[in-house]
Amino acid sequence: MKNHIMVNGKLLQTNKKSSQLKNSQKQKINGWLYEEYEKLWNENGREPGRPQKEIIINDVYSKIEEAEIWLPLGDLYKYYESHINKEMTDCECTLLVEIPNAPSVYSLDVNPDLAHQRQEKVVDCMVELEYITDDEAKDIINNRREYD
Repeated sequence: MKNHIMVNGKLLQTNKKSSQLKNSQKQKINGWLYEEYEKLWNENGREPGRPQKEIIINDVYSKIEEAEIWLPLGDLYKYYESHINKEMTDCECTLLVEIPNAPSVYSLDVNPDLAHQRQEKVVDCMVELEYITDDEAKDIINNRREYD
C-alpha cells in the first residue's frame, strides 16, 4: 500500500491520474474550470493568459480538495491544458457559445437534436450579423458530423 495514505479515516490513492477519475468527478472539475475561466474572461474582457492560469488552477484545486477528490496538483495542470486551454474548432465554438443556465439540456450526449438546433440558430445569427459568410456557415454545420 505504498501509493496510499489515510486521510480522515479514508484510504486515498496518491498516484491517481485524471484519467482514473469517475465521470461525475471529471464533470465537476470541468465545470469548475469553466466557471473560473469564464469569471476571469468577464473580469478582464479577454481570454485569460498564462498569469491567470495559476489563479484558475488554485481556485479549482481548492474546490477539488473540499469535494475530497484526490488528484495531484500536477495532474490538474495537465488536465487544464488538455481541456480548457486548447484551440477549438468553429464547430465546437458554436456549440458552446452562450451556454444557458441548464447546459446539460443541450449536451450532445443527452439531446443532440436540441444541441444542433441551437447551434444552427447561433450560426444563422453570425451570418445575419455578418461575422461569417454563408459558405463558412455551411462548413461549420457540415463539420459537426465528426462530433456526433
